[in-house]
Amino acid sequence: MNDRKQPLLYLYDLPKDKTTSVLIASILKEQANYEISEAPQIKRVQDRPFYTAIVKINDPNRYDEICQKLKFFQIDNKECRALPYMKELTAAYRSVTNQNNNIFIKGIDKNKSQKDLEKRIMELLGQQDIVSSLKISITPDHKSNGYGYVLFKSQELVEKALKLQEEGLINEMLITRYQPKDRRDMRKAFNNIYIKNIPAEWKEENLRQLFSKYGHITSLALIQAQIPGQPEGTTAPIAFIAFGDPAEKDKDPEIGIKSANTAVNDLHDVVFDGQKLYVQRAMGKEEREQEKKREQLRFKKSKQRCNLYVKNFPPNTTEQQLRDLFGSYGEIESLKLLPKEGEALYAFICFVSPDSAALAKQQLHLHSLNGKQLYINNYELKEVRQVQQEAAQDQAGFQNYKKQQPAPLTLEILNKPEIYQLIQYLMITLKQQQNGRQGGNQNPRYNNNNQRTGGQRTGGYNNHQQIQQQQMQGIPNNQQQQNMMQHQQMRQQPPVMPPQQMMHQQIPVQQIIPQQIQNLGLPPHIIQYQVESNRIIPAVIPQNPNYKQNVGEFIYDYVEQLSSEIHAPKITGMLIELPIPEIQAFLKDYNRLDRKVKEAHTLLQKSQEQ
Repeated sequence: MNDRKQPLLYLYDLPKDKTTSVLIASILKEQANYEISEAPQIKRVQDRPFYTAIVKINDPNRYDEICQKLKFFQIDNKECRALPYMKELTAAYRSVTNQNNNIFIKGIDKNKSQKDLEKRIMELLGQQDIVSSLKISITPDHKSNGYGYVLFKSQELVEKALKLQEEGLINEMLITRYQPKDRRDMRKAFNNIYIKNIPAEWKEENLRQLFSKYGHITSLALIQAQIPGQPEGTTAPIAFIAFGDPAEKDKDPEIGIKSANTAVNDLHDVVFDGQKLYVQRAMGKEEREQEKKREQLRFKKSKQRCNLYVKNFPPNTTEQQLRDLFGSYGEIESLKLLPKEGEALYAFICFVSPDSAALAKQQLHLHSLNGKQLYINNYELKEVRQVQQEAAQDQAGFQNYKKQQPAPLTLEILNKPEIYQLIQYLMITLKQQQNGRQGGNQNPRYNNNNQRTGGQRTGGYNNHQQIQQQQMQGIPNNQQQQNMMQHQQMRQQPPVMPPQQMMHQQIPVQQIIPQQIQNLGLPPHIIQYQVESNRIIPAVIPQNPNYKQNVGEFIYDYVEQLSSEIHAPKITGMLIELPIPEIQAFLKDYNRLDRKVKEAHTLLQKSQEQ
C-alpha cells in the first residue's frame, strides 16, 4: 500500500440532488461489502456543479480492494469517481505529478464511460493496473464534453502512449502531453464570444465591421431572443462571434483565443448608440445558469456583512419607522419589509458600510420598539441555510441508518486498553469462582457469593484482599510491591455488579423452567442459558455502568465452550462491546450467541494468519 497518512477514499462528481451519507454507505455495502462506521464528510459547495465526499475506511487490510471496487460507480445512472489518498496528488507534489505522469485526451466518444475509457487505455498499452486516475470532463448534468485526462502510475507509460499516437496506432482519439496551466489562463482560453444589449437598428454588417478589427471572424450569428421576465414575444437582438486562424493549414488556436480576449477587454460595457454593449465569453445554457448563480452568490456574499435581519417588531410597524430608527447609525442602501396577510413579519436592512451595520446591531440589540424587543442578526445567505439544513438532515438520516444495521464484530476493540483491563478483571473474578467450586460449591457455574457469615459476604467479589495476602506469602518484597500496585490499580476500576446479586437463591433449574420449554426437548445447557440470561437482561441498560462486566461474567463459560480457552477472553471482550440491542439479542437466543462467537473466532483466526 502507498505511503498514506489515513485510509481515506475521495468521491467526486456526486449529483447534488441525490447524494446522502446513507446512499454512500449503501453503495459501499453493495459494491464492496463494506460497512462504514463513520458518516462520510460531504462537501456541499453551492456554486460548484457537484458534491464531493471523503469516506474513512477503518479496515486497512481491505483498503486497496475497496478503492478498486469503487473506482467508478453510479448514482442515479450518473457516473461518479473514487480515488484513494495518494501522496503524489497532495498540493506539494501535484504539479510535478501532473506534468510528468499526465496526458490529455480529446476526441473521446461522448457515449463512452470513464470505465470504458480506462479499459481501452489498458488494451492499447497492453498492461493492467496502470492508471492512477482518469477523468472525462462532464457538464453539470453529467454529459461528456469529449475530452479528459489520464494520470498514469509512471512517466514511462506516458511516453509509451505518446509513441503509439505518433506511430498512428491510436485512431479513435488524440493523445497529447498534459500542459499544466494557471487556472486564470484556462478561463481565458475561449474563441467564441456572446454579445447582448445590441442597438435595435444594428445589422450583421455593423457587428462584423466592429469586431473584425480584432481578428479573423470564422462565424457570426445575429438572432432575436426572448427577454427573460418579459411577456412572451418580447425579444431583443443577441449575437455569437467566433474567431480563428485565417490560415488554411496548421491552424494556431491561440490566434482565435487572443482575438476573442482582446474584443472582450476593449468592448465590454462600451456605449454604442445609447446602449452599453455586453461582450463576454460564450457559454452553454447549463454553464450560463451556473455562472448566473455564482454571480448572484458573490454579490450576496459581498453584502452579507452590510445586511441585517430584523424581526419581533409590532405588526403595524412601517418601513419609514424602521428607516428612521436604523438610519441614525449609517446610510441605508435598501430596506425590505416583508409582510404576511397585511402584517409586517420581518425586514432586511442593508447598509452601505459594514461598520454601520455592526454598530446598529450592537446598539439596538436590546432596543424595544412599541413595547417589543427587537431581534437583530446578520443576514445569512439562503443557500448557506439550505446547506446547513441539508447537512443536519443528512447526519440524522445516517444515525437512523446505523441504528437499523446489525453491528458487525470488529477486532478494533482489542486495541482498546480499557477492554484488556476489563478482561483482566473478568479473569480474576472467574478464577475466584473456580476456587469457590473447588471448595465444595454445588453450583456448577457460579461461586455462591451471597452466602453470609455474621452478616458479611464470604464469596470472591469482596474477598480480594484476603486472596491477595495469601498469594503474597513467599514472594520477594519488590515483587510484592509491584503486585500490590497492580492490585490497587485494579481496585480503582468501576465496581462490578455481579449477576449473582440477582440470584439470591440457587434454585434447581428444573423448578423454574416452564413446562412448555421442557417439552421442546432442548439440551440442558441451552435451557439453563435461557433461564439464567432472563435474570441478567434487565440489567443490560445504558443507566447501568457495569452492564458489560455483568454480561462478560455470565457468558464467559459459554464462550469458552463454544470456542476455546485461548480465545474466550478476547471473544468475550468483543461481544460485550457490541451495542446494547445486539447484546440483548444474543442473551435472549443461545443460537445467536453461537453465531456471534463463531464470527468472532473467524475474525481472530484471520488476524493471526496475516
